[in-house]
Amino acid sequence: VRRTVITISAFLMPLTIYFISPAVILMAASEGIINSSAMIFFILFIASLFIGRIWCGWLCPTGGLQDAVAAGSRKKASGGWKDYIKFAFFIPWILLIFWSFIAAGGIKGADFFYGTEEGIFPEILYVYLVIVIAVTILTFALGRRTFCRYLCPIAVIMIIGRKIGNALHLPGLKLTAVPENCVDCGRCDSACSMGIPVSTMVKENKTENRECLLCGACVDACKKDAIKIGFGRR
Repeated sequence: VRRTVITISAFLMPLTIYFISPAVILMAASEGIINSSAMIFFILFIASLFIGRIWCGWLCPTGGLQDAVAAGSRKKASGGWKDYIKFAFFIPWILLIFWSFIAAGGIKGADFFYGTEEGIFPEILYVYLVIVIAVTILTFALGRRTFCRYLCPIAVIMIIGRKIGNALHLPGLKLTAVPENCVDCGRCDSACSMGIPVSTMVKENKTENRECLLCGACVDACKKDAIKIGFGRR
């Protein structure tokens, strides 16, 4: 089900990308307008308090595009310092949004269809082509889901939301481990598109990871029920 949904999302990307664009937020903010991207990102932040980065794993069109491209590459993104690059992009981006609203004289209104009065085609198709090329290069050069792991500012929004949800011990979607069932087969590690060491997490009974998309691929891959996904208090 997840693969079908996210593949459809990737297919519809030329129609939806304008409404979830970090760049269009800045364009609208410069005129004091809260646009569709700002509204959707706020909703994603609230949702992440309870369901983490499930948007990335189940619905994100760029995520679906990366999964499609990754069919030709088994290389996975490595962790470490590169995981913090997206935070370096996020901080100036969010500050620029606030500055743009201030420079525009504050919030003047909200418009979900901002900038679409005269249509968005064919220009958006050129943007889509650039994204496809960039995602393909990143996937084969650095590994699967590279954009999600290293660059996406939306990921930071949901990581922050997840951290807050955990700190408040809110009920939410989470992975749980049954370490005694683990036979160290490595199937969960192979299934994880984000390159997370799932088997290590299971054996240590520590299943929370900021890069986890809660896609459930590791749960499907495990034949011993050593890892499960469900709602509960964290």
